[in-house]
Amino acid sequence: MIHLSGLVFVLFSFVIDKNMISICFFMIAFSLLFYSIFIRRQQNIIIEAIHKLETSFKYLVNKFERQRTRTPFIGAFWFYFSCGLVLLIFPIQIAVVSCSILAVSDSVSTLVGMSYGKRKIIGSKTMEGSLGFFISALIVAYWFTNFWVSLLAAFTATIAELLPELSIFRKLREKELLDDNLTVPVITGFLLLLVL
Repeated sequence: MIHLSGLVFVLFSFVIDKNMISICFFMIAFSLLFYSIFIRRQQNIIIEAIHKLETSFKYLVNKFERQRTRTPFIGAFWFYFSCGLVLLIFPIQIAVVSCSILAVSDSVSTLVGMSYGKRKIIGSKTMEGSLGFFISALIVAYWFTNFWVSLLAAFTATIAELLPELSIFRKLREKELLDDNLTVPVITGFLLLLVL
């Protein structure tokens, strides 16, 4: 849900200034981060109406949060932050492809991996989920560019999704300072910059 809502912002970048969209991504990312800190500290002085609204919102979002995270919304923070960053540093065509791959393919890999994933390849990632990621990334990238560039972008994005699971990044992952929501669009964007 978070990823697909971000896709709307990515597509808006075609008609609205990309710097404005980038600022929107950063605002959403940091709002989620501050809200996450607020939830962890559980402030005692809350007006009852705000408390009820906050409880409903927390319940809804926690339903979609990864089970292994300690910090609520950290995945959503990294998603919006990385899309804002990619829109800020790359040309619009590269940013849109990179963020669209993240929005669609990360969702597909989660759904496929949770439903059909049997063969673990690294950490919590499965062969079936990664294959779903690759195929959907290829389709998404091909929507914006030619087949060979799409193939390279899909392969790179799939590898970038697996990188945080490597044991050399374990400490960063445990501290929630590295996430595939960050590695996928940034690494894919750099590759597309080199290729295009």
